[in-house]
Amino acid sequence: MGLFNFGKKKQETVKDFANAEVKKVKEKSHMLAIPKHPEQLTDVMQIVERLKNAKDFTMLQMGMREDRVPWHEIEYMGEKYEFVIYPEHYKIPELFRVQHFFEDVDVKEIDKQETGLVIAMDFSDKFLESYHLQLKIIHTIFPEVLAVIDYDAEKILSGTWLAYAAEGKTPPAPRYLFTAQAVYDNNEVWLHTHGLNRCGLMELEIIGSTKESSNNHYRVLESMASRLIDEPDSLDDGGPIYLARFVNGQPLMVTWVPWQQAMGLVNKKSLGGPADRTDECGHNGYTGCVYAYQSSADMENKRYSHISVYDELLENNPMFMFTNQETDRLRTLAIERVDYMKKAFLGGAKGVLIKVGLKIDEEHRTDTNEREHIWFELKSVQEDTFTAVLTQEPYMVSGMHEGDEGTYLYTDITDWIVFTEKNRISPDDIYLLDK
Repeated sequence: MGLFNFGKKKQETVKDFANAEVKKVKEKSHMLAIPKHPEQLTDVMQIVERLKNAKDFTMLQMGMREDRVPWHEIEYMGEKYEFVIYPEHYKIPELFRVQHFFEDVDVKEIDKQETGLVIAMDFSDKFLESYHLQLKIIHTIFPEVLAVIDYDAEKILSGTWLAYAAEGKTPPAPRYLFTAQAVYDNNEVWLHTHGLNRCGLMELEIIGSTKESSNNHYRVLESMASRLIDEPDSLDDGGPIYLARFVNGQPLMVTWVPWQQAMGLVNKKSLGGPADRTDECGHNGYTGCVYAYQSSADMENKRYSHISVYDELLENNPMFMFTNQETDRLRTLAIERVDYMKKAFLGGAKGVLIKVGLKIDEEHRTDTNEREHIWFELKSVQEDTFTAVLTQEPYMVSGMHEGDEGTYLYTDITDWIVFTEKNRISPDDIYLLDK
């Protein structure tokens, strides 16, 4: 039955769901830190001193709640945040192992320990900053952690990755705030996210995917979730999102439908259908199902199409759109960590791709967009510049073509990827280069 054991399913009618109220939810973000040195869990004075002397945030006040849980208020980047900390016995759910992303986490070593420290906090409206702060709090309390369990996103974070992320100036990618899970039964796949509710955002789903199409549908889901993190109001009133452009120039316009309404659009026996929406099974909270609009008329009349109508076009490497915020974050992080890329290239990496922001033709420029971000293959590095070959045909830069070679400044970089024997490493994953 895939990743979940749903047990006995209680049947409910579509009418019951259709009349249900859609309630917006914002939950606390819960992470459990597992220190490399377990004795630090009981050293309360050391934890207090580290929080008071934190370099990245300022302690404003601390106290004890009525339930004897330590409470703290801090200031970070002009915002005030509150969080609580408390020890908790843990057992890693089996699903978290499946979702495990970081290869250096020793699950056997984690299982030897029985207790970690929960850091629970409310996010502000600046979701990436809030997430980054939570990592910094953990790193301040425990400079060395074995791993962190992100309960909301249902994933395990590498302690090594967390140290790099917490010490950096730039927040991690939006994809770290959530996990997209796949539940499957024979050829049927149900994709859904975990982690967005802590931002006050709806979780997203695609019902009725297949094993063949699920990877492409996953890219749609991940791209849409990342867009919501950057632009949380982009789907107010069901407004469409321009998510990607296909190679034929056609746009991919997506929207969401409350899961209650979507029950009238899916096969009642589908994974993610009515039987999976009971209190026992979950997934009956603040969540919406992703659909596509095929035309302007569809948008005006709220005619939804399943994402699978674009399966053929999704196979042909569509260009997914980044927000200006994400483009700026990628650029800042790529430049902040460019020395790791140069070191890997000179150290014999199998290949390096660098994304450069090229000025687009005058007729395509807008107030918010004047550059096309395109991948180049790195050929050589100099002190202040690098030489690279364009790997694709630009859409909006008529004077350049695939195969053109040029020299660029490191400040022109907006992203990079290092290919090693085992990994595909982005600036977010530089800890793997040190391994």
